[in-house]
Amino acid sequence: MEAALDISVSASKQEERVMFKNALWKEINSRITDLLRSRKVGNTVQQKTDRLMSAVLDAFQA
Repeated sequence: MEAALDISVSASKQEERVMFKNALWKEINSRITDLLRSRKVGNTVQQKTDRLMSAVLDAFQA
């Protein structure tokens, strides 16, 4: 018994990857520091975590 299936698979897109070993760490650290200073501090742990993660992501995407 043989079965033949005619299917098409779309090619998956690969996201751009950050090369951490080649990163300009001093520049990234200063961007994070500046972003954290300019953003309002939250009252809850979740708000503080969201603020930190947002600053880190913004610094890496800049």
